[in-house]
Amino acid sequence: MIQYIFILGRYPDLSRKEIEAVLDMQKIVFTPIESTNSLYLIQTPNELSIEKLNQTLGGTVKIGRIIHTLPLPCTQDALENYLTSDVLFSDILSPQEDKVNFGISFYSASEKSPLSILSLLRAIKIHLEAQGFRARFPDHRGPVLSSASVGKNKLLTTGAELLLIQSNKELLIGKTLAIQEFEAFSQRDYGRPARDMDSGIMPPKIARMMLNLAEVPHDQSIIDPFCGSGTMLQEATLLGYTDVTGTDNSDKALKDTKQNLKWLNEKQKITVQPRILKADVTTLSKTFSENTFSAVITEPYMGPNLQQRPSIQLIQQNQIELTTLYLSALTEFIKVLKPDGVIVMILPVFHLNRQFLSLDILNDAEKLGLIQIPLSKERRQTILVGNRYDFVLREIVKFSNHKKDEILRSSAKQNEVG
Repeated sequence: MIQYIFILGRYPDLSRKEIEAVLDMQKIVFTPIESTNSLYLIQTPNELSIEKLNQTLGGTVKIGRIIHTLPLPCTQDALENYLTSDVLFSDILSPQEDKVNFGISFYSASEKSPLSILSLLRAIKIHLEAQGFRARFPDHRGPVLSSASVGKNKLLTTGAELLLIQSNKELLIGKTLAIQEFEAFSQRDYGRPARDMDSGIMPPKIARMMLNLAEVPHDQSIIDPFCGSGTMLQEATLLGYTDVTGTDNSDKALKDTKQNLKWLNEKQKITVQPRILKADVTTLSKTFSENTFSAVITEPYMGPNLQQRPSIQLIQQNQIELTTLYLSALTEFIKVLKPDGVIVMILPVFHLNRQFLSLDILNDAEKLGLIQIPLSKERRQTILVGNRYDFVLREIVKFSNHKKDEILRSSAKQNEVG
C-alpha cells in the first residue's frame, strides 16, 4: 500500500471533503489513515496521478508521498543520524549538479513538536556538504514552510521538501511532490479585469472546490444561475467542463462575466466558451426546458453588501427576503435539472454577537422534493466557510434531485404496466 499526504488549506473540512469527492470521481480506491486540521493521510494500492490531482484540487496546498517510517519515541539524535546522505539521495533529494536546495515541514497531531527543525536542517546540510554538495535551505520561521516558499526556493526542482508527520504511533517521513498553483489562483482572483466589490466576489478556490463537490462528469451540462463576474464559469472551463452555462439578471454582471472570460481565454487559450444569457432565476424554466442540466453550482445573491456589523433587525429582514428568493430559485432548479441532478450552493450565515444565524430553508428544500447530501457531521450537515471577523459567512450545502428521479421511474413503470 502507498501512503499519500494532502496538506489542507484554509478550510480543512471543505478541503478534505473535496479530496474525497475527487478521488471517488476518479474511481480511486483509498483508505483514510489520519486527519487533522492541517493534513489528510490516506493509503491506496495504486500510484496516484499527482499532477492531475494538483491541477484539479482547489483546497490542497501540498501533496506528498510517505517514504519512510520510524517508531516513536524518535529522538532528535536518532532522526539526524537516520537522515544521512545515502537515505536522502536514494529516495528524497534530486540535486541539480552540485547544488541542493532543501527544506523541512513538520506536522504533528500533538500540541508541540519535540524536534528542533533548525538543528535538523543544519545536520542535513553537514551531511550534504561532506559529499561535496553546496547545500542551502530557506529561512524557517516556524515548523512549516508555505507552498509559496517551497515554490520560490525551487525545492521541487533542485532538491526537495521533507515532510515529517508525527502520528500517535510513528514518525512518517515523506517528500512533497506538488504544490498548489497559488500564483495562478491569485491572478484569476485579483488580476482579472472586472471585480465587483459591491455584489461580493467568489474566491476561485472556493468555486473550484464547489465544482468538485458536485461530482459531475466533465461532459455533463452545468449552470451557474447567479454567475456574477464569472468565477464559477472560469473554474469550470479550466477543470475541463465542456457544457457550461451562466445566467444573471444584471446587465453589469453579464458584461463583467464576458470581460473576465475573454481575459481568461487570452491567458489560458480556453477551447470551450460558456454560454452567457440574461435570465431571472425565479423564472429559469422559461429560458431552459426541463431536464437540461446535470448540476446547478452557484453562490446566489447574499443580500446587500455590509459595511459594518448588521443589527438583528437587518439580519431578520435579509433572512426573510433571501429565504423567499432561494425557495423560488430552488423550485426552478428542480424543473431544469435532470433526474438525479445535484445542487451545490452557498447560503449566507450572518454573524452577530458570537452567534451564527443561518437561513432556515433546509426542511423547505426537502418539501420541494430535494434530498440533502451530507457534507459534514455537523447538525446541519453543511460546511461553513469564513472566520469570526466576517459579517457574513458562506454555508455550502448539497442537494440531490432524487425524488424527481423516483417520480419519473415510477411513471415509467406505470406506463410499462399499462
